[in-house]
Amino acid sequence: YNNKYIGNTFLNCKGSLTLRHGGDCLVANNLFLGTGNRASAGLRVIGSGHRVTGNHFEGLGNRKKGAISISASEKNAKANGYQPVKDVVFSSNRFLNNLAPPFDYAEELGEGRRSVLASNLIFEKNRFVGLEKSMVRTKLSGQVGTWKSDNRYESLPDNFYAKDEYH
Repeated sequence: YNNKYIGNTFLNCKGSLTLRHGGDCLVANNLFLGTGNRASAGLRVIGSGHRVTGNHFEGLGNRKKGAISISASEKNAKANGYQPVKDVVFSSNRFLNNLAPPFDYAEELGEGRRSVLASNLIFEKNRFVGLEKSMVRTKLSGQVGTWKSDNRYESLPDNFYAKDEYH
């Protein structure tokens, strides 16, 4: 991998970790904790060949339309433009109590010259806690990649909100 982001904690950040101007990045075993801050976000994905695995996304705001925002790209993008998002694996991530859905499959589609959707994405072994499948899997999610059957949808524990400090 060209760049590795491993074992970090992003706590109450007013922004997101952004993969841009470089492919083949590894984002693994990080904590993205927004503590209910509406300006917090998780990860923006631009470019190809990335692997996003073992991360925990919790309490993130709705600054972006997803805890993970998958960018729309420009057709024939220049080196400083928005490169195509393709051949990216999202594996073994956990999403819990975020204001935005887990994924935005077409961040900023239609803005400027950004008209190309991501392609050949793989979603496997992810856990979605407290979310209905319909909030995660949309018509667009099937257009950008493959959803393996081992993604899990779990209910929140009955007493979750009684313990939750930032709901």
